[in-house]
Amino acid sequence: MPPAPRQLTDGDTLYRVLRPNDPPEYEGGVPLPFGFMDKGRTRDGRPGDTLSFFVASHIPPSEALGKLCGNRLVRERCRTGKEPPSPELMYECGYCVAALDARLVIEACHAKGNLLELEADAEGNTVGQDGHVGVYNGDRLADLWSRHARLLTKEETFPGT
Repeated sequence: MPPAPRQLTDGDTLYRVLRPNDPPEYEGGVPLPFGFMDKGRTRDGRPGDTLSFFVASHIPPSEALGKLCGNRLVRERCRTGKEPPSPELMYECGYCVAALDARLVIEACHAKGNLLELEADAEGNTVGQDGHVGVYNGDRLADLWSRHARLLTKEETFPGT
């Protein structure tokens, strides 16, 4: 029997990495809409078409930060040259993690129909093996996401340190 599809559920928490960009993605400990607008790039450099999140039950917040450590702009800001910075250094350089209830995303997808939907693979999984969740046109609700998200503290991002 094949394993059950990995589906995003109402009880999940989503992580979104926010960057110390200009314009800022957060300010005074509060997520801003711009933090939920950038869909990034595909591996071949084309503009992405989904807003990326990670599911908390699959990946700790420090690993969510680490997913961006190979990005050229992250390495430049952290001054690590060609070496990827550690999640701890990224945090010290202004990168942080916002938490958002998945219930809000699921409800928005149901309410918006084809305008907003979860990315699914060929088997119907909406959560990747690495905990990644993509939301097509998710940037269109950046205001909503930012109003309901909260920034994790350093202790929440790196528990036990």
